[in-house]
Amino acid sequence: MRKQGTILQWVADKGYGFVQPSSGGQRVFVHIKAFTQRQPLPQVGDAVTYLAQQQADGKIRAVDVRYLNQLSPPGRGGLILALLVGIATILAATWAHLTSWLPYQYIWWAPAFSLATFAVYGIDKAAAQRSWRRVPEVHLHLLSLLGGWPGALVAQQLMRHKTRKQP
Repeated sequence: MRKQGTILQWVADKGYGFVQPSSGGQRVFVHIKAFTQRQPLPQVGDAVTYLAQQQADGKIRAVDVRYLNQLSPPGRGGLILALLVGIATILAATWAHLTSWLPYQYIWWAPAFSLATFAVYGIDKAAAQRSWRRVPEVHLHLLSLLGGWPGALVAQQLMRHKTRKQP
C-alpha cells in the first residue's frame, strides 16, 4: 500500500535522505535511486508517496517514490501525432515537387534538417541530464525555422524535451 510523506532531510551530495510519514511514526530512509523520476531533485518539504520495504536488518526504506503533485507520464499519443505530421509533411513536399510547386532541393533539405534538429535536441537533452553546457534555445529555434520542425516535434515528444517548464 502506498504511503504519503514529506521529505524531512536531504543530503544532495550523497543522494539520500529521510521521509517523514504523514501518518506519523519513524522517519524512513530514501535513496535517490528510489525516485521514479529524478527531476526535479528532491528538496526538504516535498510531498511524496512511496512503498515501504523492510530491509534485511529490519529497517524500513522507501521505494518507488513519486512526487505527490507529479503528473502521470505522458501517453504516446503526442509522439504518434508528431510522427504522422512529420511523415505527412515529407509526403506533401514530395507531392509539391512532383507537381512543380517546389524545387527538388527541398525533398532532401527538409528530411536532412529534421534529422539534424532531432540530433541536436538529443544532444541538448543529454547535456541537461548531465548538467553540462546546454545548446542555446535560439539555435534550436533556428534549426526548426530552417525546415527541421518535424524533427523538433518528434524529439520533443520522444525525449520529453522542453515539454514543460520546471518551477
